[in-house]
Amino acid sequence: MSISLAAGTWPALDAASLPRHVAIIMDGNRRWARERGLPAIEGHRRGMIALRHVTRAASDLGIKALTVYGFSTENWNRDEREISLLFELCVHFARNELIELRRNNVRVRVIGDWESLPPAPRRALVLLDPSYEDKRDYSRTLRCVEESLKRFPTGTYAVWYPQVKRPESQRFPDQLKQLQKDNWLHVSLTVSNPPADGFGLFGSGMFILNPPYTLAKMLKEQMPWLVKTLGEDKAATFKVEYRGN
Repeated sequence: MSISLAAGTWPALDAASLPRHVAIIMDGNRRWARERGLPAIEGHRRGMIALRHVTRAASDLGIKALTVYGFSTENWNRDEREISLLFELCVHFARNELIELRRNNVRVRVIGDWESLPPAPRRALVLLDPSYEDKRDYSRTLRCVEESLKRFPTGTYAVWYPQVKRPESQRFPDQLKQLQKDNWLHVSLTVSNPPADGFGLFGSGMFILNPPYTLAKMLKEQMPWLVKTLGEDKAATFKVEYRGN
């Protein structure tokens, strides 16, 4: 039988026939996301939301125990970044849900080989915004990001650069793409034609390594407004390039 999880919508149930303990294997999150053209982590996020609904429904129905099988040892073979994001997601939901669960007298126990779980990953946003007045700033910035990725691979690096008629600027995005095969985002905003004398700024760009997975979609929705608001002539345009995991 299939019933809605919305409070008050399930049919009349005989409390005596309900199980005291329900176990759930959370499976298919990545497949659900892949079928909809979404990142794997979005599938995991939707799975967490579904688990929230199930937990509340189980409490309303008077089910005494709910066991959720959420991570197996086989999952360690997945992409390292996906595993890291999945654990961050679990921590985020746990922090937000535990208060409500305790308020409703729900006890949470972690079972299994929990001691094998990794420590919380280090995350940070690093903004690089050189003046680029010295053309050597381009190569210096590339070296800086390359070395930083070796020391801090989970950091998010946002590199701003100007759109000017200088070869260093024009090849800079492609050079940044070589630093990391996947998981980067490049957005640029052109506000006008290049100046006739060849000097001056006519736009700018931002290259982000390890970007938030929802950022590309948000930029595609918002950039047309920026073009309309900041554009100075018919050459005004934008570009969003994204390569996920």
